[in-house]
Amino acid sequence: MSVLDNKAGILKAAALEYTGKAPRLKAYGKGDAAKAIIEMARKFNVKIIEKESDDLLEMLSQIKINTEIPPELYLAIARIYSYFYFTKDRKKQNS
Repeated sequence: MSVLDNKAGILKAAALEYTGKAPRLKAYGKGDAAKAIIEMARKFNVKIIEKESDDLLEMLSQIKINTEIPPELYLAIARIYSYFYFTKDRKKQNS
């Protein structure tokens, strides 16, 4: 997920991985670090969601890397995953 903070004009990005019990924060960065996360995601065809402002990234910035996200963020992250699945299914239907 990447976000541009409109107030400060700072690009922020986070990478999540879901392989079991709960998603894990794999990377978080601002500015050049965020650009690197986004470039790596594109290189490996990892889905990216871009928003112009989002408090979720600020919450993710408080989590240690390689740590499961807390239950309080499950719903917000589930909405992102469902967005990816929904758009994937729509692309298949339109093919």
